[in-house]
Amino acid sequence: MAAPQGTGRQRRKDMPATLRHYLVHGTCDIKYTAVQPRTTLRLILLIDSSASMAAGQQIRLVKGWVGNMLQRYRHQHPQVSLVALSHGAATLVSPFTSREEEITAALSMLRTGGKTNMAAGFETAAQLVNGSRNTAYYQLCIFTDGRINAGYTAQPTEDAVAVFNKQLHHLRKQTYIINTETGYPRLGLAVSLSDRLGCSLLTPEH
Repeated sequence: MAAPQGTGRQRRKDMPATLRHYLVHGTCDIKYTAVQPRTTLRLILLIDSSASMAAGQQIRLVKGWVGNMLQRYRHQHPQVSLVALSHGAATLVSPFTSREEEITAALSMLRTGGKTNMAAGFETAAQLVNGSRNTAYYQLCIFTDGRINAGYTAQPTEDAVAVFNKQLHHLRKQTYIINTETGYPRLGLAVSLSDRLGCSLLTPEH
């Protein structure tokens, strides 16, 4: 689908807006935005692959969502990085790449288990952004059920909030929590985390 014509401004597909629409509504509705030339969207996918995600089969859903997103919007060629949270640590599974096959391969090899250290994940994400002159084209997507049970103190959620506020506050408006919680009763921890961080929350249809 071509970008709308006649606006007098250069336009391109808006992948974050399109992704948000797809995750929430399950339909592909291409969004457009005016951009400066020679800019590249850098998308950081922070994926909770801890034991709670494995037990509820959420990690399977996440792999499906990300895989579908890459397939649907492969012609946009964003730079995508993948960070996994498991076993109380954060692992940079894939640095920034525009090669869809590399992201797909990294996603397929995600291991699950252990606890979720969101603070470590935020630190890794911050390292990916540090040194960039323009952070306006970075997007941080956090796939999690909100169960944070590892950190640097006895209050791991507070650790995560503190790290985000110190190192990623400039990405607050470009950060999205994708709520992966399934089943009942639902604790609403991802909802609470988005409130604490002041970022947007997306709850896909399962």
